[in-house]
Amino acid sequence: MGGNRNANRILKDLSNYLLDFRNGMEKVYYLNQEGCSFVNSKKTRHKNQNIDHVLLRNQFYIYTGKPDSWRNEVKVKLGALTIIPDAMFNDGTFDVFLEVDMQQTMQENANKVARYKRLKQFTKKPFMLVFVTDLESRRQKLIKLCEGLTYRIYSASEIM
Repeated sequence: MGGNRNANRILKDLSNYLLDFRNGMEKVYYLNQEGCSFVNSKKTRHKNQNIDHVLLRNQFYIYTGKPDSWRNEVKVKLGALTIIPDAMFNDGTFDVFLEVDMQQTMQENANKVARYKRLKQFTKKPFMLVFVTDLESRRQKLIKLCEGLTYRIYSASEIM
C-alpha cells in the first residue's frame, strides 16, 4: 500500500463499502452491508459494546504472527467440562487458549481459571493459558490465579 497517505486515499475510494469509527486515536474500518455483499460475505458486522475486547484479541493475533491455526471462540468440550476461550491456536509446542480480560470481574476470571485447571486434570496434552489484560494492576492477581498451569500474562501495552 505504500505509506499512510496512500492507504488513506485507498480507504476513501472504498468509502461506499466501509463504515468507520474512532477508537482512541485510531480509526477502525469495517465492511458495511454493501461491502459484505460485494465480497460475498454472509456476516454483517456492527459496532457493539464488545469492540474493545475484539480489537485487543485481534491485536494479540497480529502480535503472535497471525498463526494459521487461530480460531475465535471455539467450544472445547471434555466430558461435562466446556470451555469457550476467546481464541485458540497452536504455537508449535502447545495448544494456546487466549482469554482477554477487559470487563470481567476477578471472580469471573477465577471461575475460568478453575475450568482450565480441571481441563489439565482430564487431559494429558499440554496447553498454555494466556491472559491479555488492559489493566497492569490485574497482572499479579492473574498470576496468583494461574498457579499450577502453564501460563503467560500480557498487558495491552506490551502487545501494541
